[in-house]
Amino acid sequence: MLRSGDPAATSALKYVVLFGIGMALVLALALRPRSGPFFKRKVRLTREHEPAALIVPGSKVYFWLPQAICLCFSTIFLLASYGIATAEEGVHWPLFVIFTTIGSAMIIPPILAVTGRLRPEKLVLSTDSIVHHGWSSQTELYWNDINRLHASFNLQPLQQLLNIAGLSSARWSHRYYLPFSTISGKPNRLWNMDQLPHPRWIVIECPRFSVDSITLYRYLDFYIANPALRIELGEKSSIDRWHSIHSGI
Repeated sequence: MLRSGDPAATSALKYVVLFGIGMALVLALALRPRSGPFFKRKVRLTREHEPAALIVPGSKVYFWLPQAICLCFSTIFLLASYGIATAEEGVHWPLFVIFTTIGSAMIIPPILAVTGRLRPEKLVLSTDSIVHHGWSSQTELYWNDINRLHASFNLQPLQQLLNIAGLSSARWSHRYYLPFSTISGKPNRLWNMDQLPHPRWIVIECPRFSVDSITLYRYLDFYIANPALRIELGEKSSIDRWHSIHSGI
């Protein structure tokens, strides 16, 4: 296209390149859960909470890839709207409005991520509760109020889920980081970044974490079944137990 000497082909080249980058990022996002140990991160302790807690880290790669995809396609639409606005043969205002609206909407998630309103996933496990920090929300459920833990699959997109279900009387809280409106007493989110909350449940999307999903399942199941040992969460022994469960798989 560069060598053709055709101004139209040269102008279209930037859209072809950006589209190709976007598709490569989509492929990388699909392959990320199957990347094995390459992007694994270690569980760690934190003293930021009272009592101390163990942090199960989320995947930064899996978090930033969708933001890069949005940025890539936002650039395509905004460049197209600029090209329409500066066209010599006249401005096609309907197309300009449509492309500008789409491009502006798609650039919002990267901006929210850069400013910290969106953030990578993590689990905070303390002696009292499980706190799930999603990309755009936070959910807390107390250990003593957990009814069961089971695995399932989400079909669109295909991914493994870990569902921590609470009792009907469970102490459960959920809040959003992002702006939302309330319609008929229910929150209406402006950006859909997390699974819709199930009352008294914590739903964990395994690809969003940078740890082995089987280890995470067995680790949570161990502390659900052994309440007396939850006191070690936040201590070095809780990390040792993680490694022993992982090595036993």
